[in-house]
Amino acid sequence: MNGPFILQEQDAPLITVLTLNRPEKRNALSMALMRELCGAVEDAGRDKTRRVIVIKGAGDAFCAGLDLKEASDSKNATSSARMVARMLLAVSQTPLITIAVKVFAVCAVCISTEGHMARLKEQRYASCTCVIFPTEKQ
Repeated sequence: MNGPFILQEQDAPLITVLTLNRPEKRNALSMALMRELCGAVEDAGRDKTRRVIVIKGAGDAFCAGLDLKEASDSKNATSSARMVARMLLAVSQTPLITIAVKVFAVCAVCISTEGHMARLKEQRYASCTCVIFPTEKQ
């Protein structure tokens, strides 16, 4: 699949829904997908009418993690690591509340507002943890 790797919906007032769109690879984070995700998160953060970003995955999986086939290629290792860092910064530094949602089995949800973040993680065995910690103001 050649893209788009991020689908955007803005049907609901104040909410941007971003869908990771590589279902054939269980939405593994390729450099192209991460680049598109960074752009979509940054664009939503600049839009003063938006308050929330919901990130979800197309198909059966939310996200399989890093695309190891791409990242293990020595030509891509450094750029892949840099793109992971950029993606994590974009998501963690957006001024919007960010929620990552997975409907099945394993679910991780991060909710962030200026100065605080709540992270809920439900695992297959119905364990639930919650961590709330202050974040640095930018």
